[in-house]
Amino acid sequence: DAALALMKEAHHVNPTALSAQYCLSMLYIRLQMPDAAINFMQRAAEGDTTHFWYNMTYATSMVQLQQYDKAEEVFKRIIRNHPQRPEVYESLAIAYIYQDEYDKALACYDSIEPYMGNSPELTSYRVNLYDAKGDTAAAINIAEELVQNNPTNIYYAIYLSSVYSHYHCDSLRRALLDKVIAIDPEEPMLQIEQADYFLSQGD
Repeated sequence: DAALALMKEAHHVNPTALSAQYCLSMLYIRLQMPDAAINFMQRAAEGDTTHFWYNMTYATSMVQLQQYDKAEEVFKRIIRNHPQRPEVYESLAIAYIYQDEYDKALACYDSIEPYMGNSPELTSYRVNLYDAKGDTAAAINIAEELVQNNPTNIYYAIYLSSVYSHYHCDSLRRALLDKVIAIDPEEPMLQIEQADYFLSQGD
């Protein structure tokens, strides 16, 4: 209550101060007063369309309220002003996933790759999207690319093994495990993965 009274006073002293409007929105969120929070959040974001946090908070709130068109508009505005912030593309991708717009979500993840690299986390997002689209071949290909680009990384190979397991590509999984176990036969995670493969075969 004391914090809210002080912030209201700050807003009264300078009604055009965007920082006060943003802080008021954060306080109203904590007080579970969403209408007031969104009002001040929107005013702060529209008052400075280049400010990262004002606009990011506003766009994320629009997603939570299922106002996806407005969220998309603000996310794209953030990307124009902050093209090297991969978390914006990821948040926009989530908004697209909620709307079952998988191709648009995949395009967002394609935009992230130059900043994050081709990681298992990013690959798993793509695999899940291709899986949701029913495109098994593309899901497997994207996981295989991860290993092809990082042939000595045992953990990426283990990830690919799990993808093969999911799609019941038993012969591909066996060949992969035979290859990587020769690289590092003492790696416990590889041994566990190999044991899981034999278990799946009833051996």
